[in-house]
Amino acid sequence: MKIQPASADSFAAAPPPAIRAALVYGPDVGLVRERADALIKSVAGALDDPFRVAPLLSNIDGASLYDEAAAMAFGGGRRAIVIRDANESLSDALERFLDAPPRGDTLVVLSAGDLAPRSGLRRLCEERDNAAALACYVEDGAGREKLLRVLLKESGLSADDDAVAALAEALPGDRALLRSEITKL
Repeated sequence: MKIQPASADSFAAAPPPAIRAALVYGPDVGLVRERADALIKSVAGALDDPFRVAPLLSNIDGASLYDEAAAMAFGGGRRAIVIRDANESLSDALERFLDAPPRGDTLVVLSAGDLAPRSGLRRLCEERDNAAALACYVEDGAGREKLLRVLLKESGLSADDDAVAALAEALPGDRALLRSEITKL
């Protein structure tokens, strides 16, 4: 299923149990990382829990993906399989996984760069009921100003409208770089 950008953050905070794979992709690398991390935390509780988070390489085969997804978490709870830098070579393995997922509720979280609409991996996640695709686009001027206000507030800072507009114009669009620059302030 295709998740609209306006709903992506709320989806990442609480993905439905029926979703077995989530692809987070787009030109905003920082936002891709942020949303993928939010998905992992919402499922596994932390990014670094060795019993509930399993990082895998992007060249994994279908059998290995299935086996890892079938594994149960030591101590219980939902697991997350994390595949960074996902690419088209994963399409077949992911399709086999989604066709017949193992018992359990493990979520496969894939993060990728900007994928074209014709991308097989993207289309697979957009068209399946048990998968989701979350696009991460660079914020435009008004969206960047809104984001800057939120980031400033989170840091205990404030700025007048002209200063926020100037910052939005001068700073890069990538979410991670924006956070870094606000941290420097």
